[in-house]
Amino acid sequence: MTDKTLATFRIDSEQWKAFQAKTGNASTALKDFIAAYLDGRVDIKPDGSIDTLANLDTKIEAILDERLVELEKKSQGLALTSKH
Repeated sequence: MTDKTLATFRIDSEQWKAFQAKTGNASTALKDFIAAYLDGRVDIKPDGSIDTLANLDTKIEAILDERLVELEKKSQGLALTSKH
């Protein structure tokens, strides 16, 4: 059996209840967050904000799709002007 630590911390009672209600299993959610943080999928910035890298591929894909549409429009515009 692996060595386990019982971690405790103070949190506002209403926040904890809302977190438990939203996650369904608060302990699992916290353990998953810690694992994601340790393997680099989530980063905590110096200002305390959380930057999630879990959806990075989706964000990149959306940006590339937008750029592709812009380039296609420019390409079509060039093709139309070069015919005249």
